[in-house]
Amino acid sequence: MAAVGTLLAVVAALSACDSKKAASEDRISKAEERISESCEGLLPAKHLLPMLPDQPSIAVREYGTMLQPGRESRALLDCSLAWTADTQTAPYRPVKLRAEAVLGQDAAAFPDLDELMASELDEQEKAFGPLPPDAHGMVSLDDDKLVATLTVGCPKGLSGRVRTSRDLLVTLNLPATDPDAYKPSGRERRAAARTAVKTADWVTRRQHCKTPSLADYSPHSQQDKGPGLCSWLDAKALHLTDNTWAAQGGEHYSERIGYCSAVPDDDEYREERHPALQSVTTKSWSGAYTDGVYEEFQDRGKTPGWAGRAKFPRPSTVEIPEPDSELALWARSTCDAGPAYHRAAVALDTEDSAVLQKRERKQLSEDARSVLEQYLKAPAGWPRRSHCHDTEVLGEAPDWQEDDRR
Repeated sequence: MAAVGTLLAVVAALSACDSKKAASEDRISKAEERISESCEGLLPAKHLLPMLPDQPSIAVREYGTMLQPGRESRALLDCSLAWTADTQTAPYRPVKLRAEAVLGQDAAAFPDLDELMASELDEQEKAFGPLPPDAHGMVSLDDDKLVATLTVGCPKGLSGRVRTSRDLLVTLNLPATDPDAYKPSGRERRAAARTAVKTADWVTRRQHCKTPSLADYSPHSQQDKGPGLCSWLDAKALHLTDNTWAAQGGEHYSERIGYCSAVPDDDEYREERHPALQSVTTKSWSGAYTDGVYEEFQDRGKTPGWAGRAKFPRPSTVEIPEPDSELALWARSTCDAGPAYHRAAVALDTEDSAVLQKRERKQLSEDARSVLEQYLKAPAGWPRRSHCHDTEVLGEAPDWQEDDRR
């Protein structure tokens, strides 16, 4: 009888386990179905499911002219996903997907190259892999959110807006899988990138943009792969040093954005040369990416002709109190994607402060000029690939003592 009782207890336990497992699988299935039905099925359900609590209550908020035709909205598509558990009193809303036409002064939504190191730019672009020249995508970490941004062209123009726009911006926010010390894996970055691509294809197809699918894109020529985008950064050609420099930059060519940076390989060179250079950098913004960019630098006093400069003659020496200060030379052109700004900068390598003599200040100007000239004429460089023309040099913008800014 004892053996029979034990057997019945085991059977009951197994049955309870099976019931619990079935109930759990049913909840997962319902949650996956709810997410998959949301946002036109564009959200990455398999990526989100492991983040859900045991008994989630999922709420979806959707609007936009492509979701609610005939209703005024800035967005073509705007969708957010929230969920709560039994122990929560407020909804947790970490997922947001938005697609919108770019209508000027939207620079804040685009990558801030002034704050990106070349290695980080490479890493952020890798999640998307190769994209056509008229597209640019990045996946980055913003506090506790994984953010994917993707800009693509729509030559026929996006409808549903008062003003015509030929640029589509997709932004996706996903929650951190580890809120305490989040470092997104390559797999997580790719999941975010794939969702942004899927959304862009969904919008451009329904907007009749007549553009090929980004998901199916494969580089068909060597130029599409963007070889040698920063190969022009040769120290001897720039007359900066006899030593070699390590160049970095975006791996994939884009009509919208260009970035190159290099530092000397030899640390002794930095000590021997005065003023010592820490790096040289070039950045270009074109088309929609130019909106607000120059004004942003202008607000920080980092453009030529800065209005706040004191009215007195330039001194024979210049004190530079901050390390990593830059002297930038600005130019503008007309390129494939439209108007473009270029910024060529040489950064000083100072541990604390530095005092530049007049001849040294002149040398910095010559260095910046050499970098810009080489950048503009380099066969494999961004300006030549983007067929930039009618280039106008705007002037220098020192990035140091405030009363010396121009």
